[in-house]
Amino acid sequence: MDGTWDVNVVHGINGKSLGLSKDLPVNITVYKDGVALAHINNFTFKERFAAALPAGEYKIEVFSQELGTIVPSMTLGPVMISAGADLLIRAQLSAGKTPVLVVKSK
Repeated sequence: MDGTWDVNVVHGINGKSLGLSKDLPVNITVYKDGVALAHINNFTFKERFAAALPAGEYKIEVFSQELGTIVPSMTLGPVMISAGADLLIRAQLSAGKTPVLVVKSK
């Protein structure tokens, strides 16, 4: 696939809601077509970042530094993302206080 898509990522989970530190530091790994494309380390509560990425198949994994494990409820994909997409990915708690990634088209 040719072209790029835009993503804005927001860490919206106050770890105190889960009995952890307020900052709730996580490491994010972004895979494109099965290969690690990017690592975002020490991503904390209220942080944001934006990027333009090449179109393709993506998987996102979130590793909790405090729990020492990948959080399965926060794994996205694999999913094909087409050129021209403009997405917001927000880490938040579900109604049952499960940490999740919510994806919205902008």
